[in-house]
Amino acid sequence: MTRLTIIFILTLCSLTGQAQKKETIATYVKYSSHVRGGDAYWEWFVNGKLINDVGPNPFMPIGSKYVVTYDSLKPEKNYSIDLSRPVFLKEESTAFTTGVLISNSCFTPKKHDVVIIKYRVWDEEYTLYQNEPLRKETLCIKKGDKFEVEYWTSAPARSIVHLDKPVVLKETYATMRLSKWEYEVNGKLFTVEGSQRIIGALDGTKYIISYDSLHPERFQLQEDKPVFLKNEPTGKVSGTITETTDYKKEKYFTYTINGVEYVGVKFIGTLQNKLRLKKGNKYEVEFLIENPRRAIIHLDKPIK
Repeated sequence: MTRLTIIFILTLCSLTGQAQKKETIATYVKYSSHVRGGDAYWEWFVNGKLINDVGPNPFMPIGSKYVVTYDSLKPEKNYSIDLSRPVFLKEESTAFTTGVLISNSCFTPKKHDVVIIKYRVWDEEYTLYQNEPLRKETLCIKKGDKFEVEYWTSAPARSIVHLDKPVVLKETYATMRLSKWEYEVNGKLFTVEGSQRIIGALDGTKYIISYDSLHPERFQLQEDKPVFLKNEPTGKVSGTITETTDYKKEKYFTYTINGVEYVGVKFIGTLQNKLRLKKGNKYEVEFLIENPRRAIIHLDKPIK
């Protein structure tokens, strides 16, 4: 259910003058807070007439679209917005990434649930809440499972998770060359330009990446995992943390080689962020002998 052309389905009898159930697309247009909570406002068109009303809160961005079923005789009164059927229109440009389930969920013929998925686009993380319909067979998915997420390129917070498209991630490394990331999968070279930038990344800098085994062109840079290859000669010195601003993911450090002081940057992952780094802390720094500006600080190797 990625692109839905507006369709009209006859579900009752087709006798003239009798009510028919039809479908169109409703757009979530506004949320208004008040002392008792808040109201979600929706609008859709039936035969050229605009209909708007308060409806269910999708907990998704303004502009999100869902299928609405209505009564052909009283479309403004007898209708139902189905939050288990989010859609993109044909003219809306979308792209794909990988989402991770953050809680266990089970769906049965008598029970449906809300799926909560986290996903990243560029360097931003988003959370997706999606209702799932009742299913003919029981489906249980667990925390950490990965699925394909389709998002609107104009506003990546608006998205749809496809539970029928599980993702198996594999890892390799990508190399920065002329502001492009290059990596190889099964002998094929992939080049990605202008995305997932890293502050201070030099030509030749390498990072671990995760890629979709079925769609290797879809990858996620693991910015907290820079690497050297086995055939790259490196040296080791002591480095000092010089900046630890809490709201920034990047931490700066200095190190000295042959009397020359260098400045490096380290992106902090979730676990590393719990180390409570302090200005002045010293850790082992590994550097490339032929280009000492390329360096990695090992936060798991403190120096006292």
